[in-house]
Amino acid sequence: MIKDLDKDHVCFEYEFEPHNICCKRMFVEISEPDNVIHNTGFVGGCNGNLEAISMLIEGMKADDFVDMFDGHLCGKKGTSCMDQLAKFLKENVLCEEENDN
Repeated sequence: MIKDLDKDHVCFEYEFEPHNICCKRMFVEISEPDNVIHNTGFVGGCNGNLEAISMLIEGMKADDFVDMFDGHLCGKKGTSCMDQLAKFLKENVLCEEENDN
């Protein structure tokens, strides 16, 4: 879904199912053209931690988030909630930006 933020920005809403983590579904809005993260949500997982992380990453640029959390691990899972979100952003949001150039 797309919604207008103001005359210069639109916000795209994404929803996806991550893999190999406790969280079963993730939601994130990305404003364009600046690729800023808004309104991140999670179904399942460590609720308190994920709510806190959502507040901390609100307004963060997607590429900064990817730089910070891509490869971040949780226990022996080989991934984490933040790693899954970083991978999703890298493969579905930031790659679109590269393809537009």
